[in-house]
Amino acid sequence: MALRWFGVSIVAPSLSLVLIVHLVLGNRVEPDPQKRIDAALASGNVVTAMAEYRTLIEGSFHNLEWHRGYIRAHLEQPKYHGKHKRRDDGPILGQYRRNAESADPRVSDIGNYGLGYFYSVEGDYAQAIQFFGRVRDQSLPYLNNSIGYAHKMLGRPDRAEEDFRREIALGGNVDGATSNLARLLDESRRFDELSLLASDPRARKTMDADILRHLDLVHGRYLQYARDAIQIRDATPRGLLGAALVLIVWFLYLRRIDVFEPERVSHAGLMTVAGMAFSLLAVPLYDLFKFGLGFTLTGHYLNDLLFCIFGIGLIEETVKLAPVLLALRFTSVMNESVDYLVYGSLSGLGFAFMENLIYFDDRGLRSIASRGFSAVLLHMSLTAMVMYGLIHGRRMGRKHPALDALMAFGAVCVVHGVYDFWLVAAGWVGQLSMLSFLILIVAIRKYGRALNIAMNLSEHMSGQSERRVSQVRWLCGSLAAIVMLQYLLIALKYGAANAEFNLLTTVGSSYFLILLILLILGRFTVTKGKWLPLFD
Repeated sequence: MALRWFGVSIVAPSLSLVLIVHLVLGNRVEPDPQKRIDAALASGNVVTAMAEYRTLIEGSFHNLEWHRGYIRAHLEQPKYHGKHKRRDDGPILGQYRRNAESADPRVSDIGNYGLGYFYSVEGDYAQAIQFFGRVRDQSLPYLNNSIGYAHKMLGRPDRAEEDFRREIALGGNVDGATSNLARLLDESRRFDELSLLASDPRARKTMDADILRHLDLVHGRYLQYARDAIQIRDATPRGLLGAALVLIVWFLYLRRIDVFEPERVSHAGLMTVAGMAFSLLAVPLYDLFKFGLGFTLTGHYLNDLLFCIFGIGLIEETVKLAPVLLALRFTSVMNESVDYLVYGSLSGLGFAFMENLIYFDDRGLRSIASRGFSAVLLHMSLTAMVMYGLIHGRRMGRKHPALDALMAFGAVCVVHGVYDFWLVAAGWVGQLSMLSFLILIVAIRKYGRALNIAMNLSEHMSGQSERRVSQVRWLCGSLAAIVMLQYLLIALKYGAANAEFNLLTTVGSSYFLILLILLILGRFTVTKGKWLPLFD
C-alpha cells in the first residue's frame, strides 16, 4: 500500500511539475557569468560552476579571484563518493603545479598561490605556507590574508596579525583580512582595538555575528545584544516559505495521529509558538559556553565531541523541553499519554522552524527537503523521547517518575551531540558522517515505536480493542510537496537547469527518506493497553 501511494502521490505529480517548469523557464539564460556560477553552486551543480570558472580564467588568466573560485568550487565536491570512490584532485593539482613551474613570474605566482590556497582550504596549513612563500610578488591580492590565516591556524597569532594588517594596507582582500583580524583581536581579548575596528561601518559589516555580540556584552549594551542575538532577521521570503511548509506538514501530522482526543488547534499552535520563542534562548547559552567558559570547537576530537554533547545537545534539548514542562506544570492540556509526545514534538518543531529560517537562505534552498526529513524529525523525536521517559516512569509506578525522564534527557543530549559530531568533525572522523544518518534512522524508529506505545495507552480509547491508524496518504502527498517546493524555489531563483540538476542529484536520498518515514510513521496498529518494548 505504501509503495502504491508512493508512486501515485509522489512520482506522477513530480514529473508533471518538472515538465511544466522546464517548458516555462527552460530557455532563461543569465547573462552575468558570476551570477551563473553562484546559481550553479547554490544548486550543488559544481561541474557547471567549474566550467564557467575555466571560461573566465581563459579570458583573464591573471585574475586571482577566478582561480580562488575555481579551486573552492572543486573542493566543494565531497572527498568521498561511497566506500571506494575518492574525489580526484590530481588534475587540478597538476594544472597549478605546471603553472608554478612556468618561467613567467606572474604565471608562476598564480600556480604557487593556487597550490597554497588548495592546501589551506584542505587544512594542511604548513604545506600551504610553503607554497605561499614561493610567490615572488608578496603584494599579490589575497596572498597576505591567506598567509595570515594559515599562521593563525598554526597558532602564530602575532605573525598572523602582521599579515592581516599588511593585506589591509595593500588594499587587497580588505574585507577578508578585516574579518580575520577581528576574530584574532576577539580571541586575544583586545576589546579596545576591536571596538575601534568595529567603529568603521565597512569593517563592522565583515565581522562575524558572534564577535559583535561579544562586544555588546563587554560594553554592557544588553539591549543591542538582545537584538543581535535574534538570528532570523536575515530570513528570506523563499526560506520562510520553505520553513513554513515543513512546519505545516509536521504540525498537521501530529494532530492527525492524535486520533482519540485531538488537541485543540489553539493549544497545539501555542506550544509550537512557545518552541519558537524558547529557541531564542539558545544563542545566549551558546555565548555563555563560548565567551564565559571558553568552551568551543577546536578541531580536537575529544573536545569537539564533548562540545557537541554539552555545548549543542544539552543547550538545544533544554530550550526545547522547557515550554513542555511549563505546560505540564501549569496547565491540564496533557490529559492523555500520547499528548506528552505530541506536545514534546510540537516544541521541537517550533525550534526547528526557527533554525530552518537561518539555514534556508538563498544558498540553503537545496537543503529544504533534507532538513525537513532529517533535522526537523530529529528535533521532534528527541524532545518526544524525554516525555516518553516521563510516561514510562509513571506507568511503571516509580516513586520518582521524573528520574526516568531525566535519564532519557541525558540520553538524548548524548545522541544529539554524537549526531552533530560526525557532521562537524574533520579528518578521518569526518569521513564517518554516515553514522549520523544511522543515528537518524534509529531515532525515527524509536520515535515511531514510542508513538505507538503512547496511543496504546490512551486514556480515551473506548469500544474496539484494536484500531489501525494510517497517515500514508497524507505523508506521501505532503512530503512530496516539500521536495517539489524546493525544486520550484530553486528553479525560480536559479533557473530550470540548475533546479533539475539539484533534483536529479538529491531525488534518490529524498525519496528514500520519504519511503523510510512512510514505513515507520505512516501506519500504526493500536492495541488498547498493550505495552510494546521500545528497544528490541
